[in-house]
Amino acid sequence: MSQKTKFIECELRGPITWNDFMVLRSRVEEKWGGMTRVVELTMFAKGRHDFRLKINKYGVHLILKYKAKKGEAKFEREIDINPKHLASLIDILHNIGETKWVLSCVDKFETRKGPSSISFKFGSRIGDFFEIEELVSDKKEIPEAISRIKKIAAEFGLQLWDKRIFEKISNQSWDGVRSEPLIKNQILHPLIIKALTANDFLFAFNESETIAERLRNKSNDFSHLEDIFTKATGLELLSNKPLNSSQTFFDKISIIIPSYNSAQTLAHTLRSIQYQKLSKKEKSLVEVIVVDDGSTDNMESIVNKFNKIMPIKYVRQNHLGRAHARNLGASLAQGDIIIFLDSDVVLENHFIREHAIRHVYLNEAAFVSFKENIQLSDKRLSRRIFKPNIVNDFRFKKEVKSEWLRMHRHVRNIEIRKVELLRETDNFKNFGQDKVLGVWDLPSIFVTNAVSIKKKDFNNVGGFNPQFKGWGMEDTFLGACLITLNRFIVPVFSTGIFHIEHNPRSGSNKRMIKEFNKNVLVYLDLIHQPISSIFKKSDS
Repeated sequence: MSQKTKFIECELRGPITWNDFMVLRSRVEEKWGGMTRVVELTMFAKGRHDFRLKINKYGVHLILKYKAKKGEAKFEREIDINPKHLASLIDILHNIGETKWVLSCVDKFETRKGPSSISFKFGSRIGDFFEIEELVSDKKEIPEAISRIKKIAAEFGLQLWDKRIFEKISNQSWDGVRSEPLIKNQILHPLIIKALTANDFLFAFNESETIAERLRNKSNDFSHLEDIFTKATGLELLSNKPLNSSQTFFDKISIIIPSYNSAQTLAHTLRSIQYQKLSKKEKSLVEVIVVDDGSTDNMESIVNKFNKIMPIKYVRQNHLGRAHARNLGASLAQGDIIIFLDSDVVLENHFIREHAIRHVYLNEAAFVSFKENIQLSDKRLSRRIFKPNIVNDFRFKKEVKSEWLRMHRHVRNIEIRKVELLRETDNFKNFGQDKVLGVWDLPSIFVTNAVSIKKKDFNNVGGFNPQFKGWGMEDTFLGACLITLNRFIVPVFSTGIFHIEHNPRSGSNKRMIKEFNKNVLVYLDLIHQPISSIFKKSDS
């Protein structure tokens, strides 16, 4: 553990609604820089001392506060805790009398400018509010700091709570909230465990636990995400209608496209990105990265042509395969959100917005889109506006054939029948926990021709595993890793893609199947490895 410098925290708060925040956010970011989203669990001690424990994406922190000037500032000492030592710390606090705590979890957006910070907190015990804070090192600086905070609030039109009103709201909100121990029968409080895993502290897994064991216990019931999304937007997460224009996104988006001898189809992919329905501000947040996997066609000239219309990062590697190409693209990505596309897909006009905006509100999800196969000669490819018939995707309906049995030996209890994955699993919510329908389990529906994930999630699971060579299974394994990381696989029905059919990039169907069969063996080996040997370790 490491102790931070002692300082005095000056802070003032006021009410905020989600809609007001969405209107205000761009103004704040223009002046203060981009906001970071943090899910934070705070535990308040109810004993003699003002101890607080916080768990967020930055780690675990023990904080001791004591008044510097009533109602306006507090001295604060903060210590960073190794998450592995959290249970021991709680035992120590218990032994000095801090046995009862109240817990509050907030969804926080924050940005900092010098010694000052602005944060917007949603879902707390006292409701939704903003907080402006400045840190000073001397009591004499408190009046000027408070004055600066008030000016910041006035600049953005934020109404501060009167001290008496805030105390009344706070007391009423906490009245009747039951205090409870943080550890019972040597088991951490469930909210602590959830906060640790939600913030990617991977040490929370048993070091010998395998991915296969984890998958057997993981449900994909994302119903709570539907509730969060509807509460924030007033819209249905699984609606087949595009979001309205009042919704927007603020995070940078990196679109990564691996390409091998696909110049002809890549031109359609890039054109569909060019025609996306985005505001000028939204377009400025989108970057496109094309990774040439050792092509022998005129790939670079196609990219150069579109580079005159929109900025594209182009990088070439030896012919190492899609896993290597996507990892190279991700290493160059500056976005918080990654959209993986194949070089033979054409995006419906709302595709980027539909994925990006969902990531604004939901931290625990990876989103998948659906496709309609199409011929290169189809006239719809020349149109600026089109709507793929996504119900043609195999995840809506597919007949399982007996000759598939050997290929799909990585799943058990295979059924030879017509399978309707989405209908039979309530849109994937009743999937997971080793359930198999036809030849598909939950990881196998994660097809990376058109998906979006958080970049930090991609990094934490180590990206695409380079042991997969040629066609197949590298995306299934990435899906398995994301599920192990407590991410939900969520369908997007409001947009979709065309997939342009073509001859196998491997050269022939026979070679493609051979590559798939080898990759199945790689997959079976990897999912039975300890999670700790696959995932990137957290240093928190």
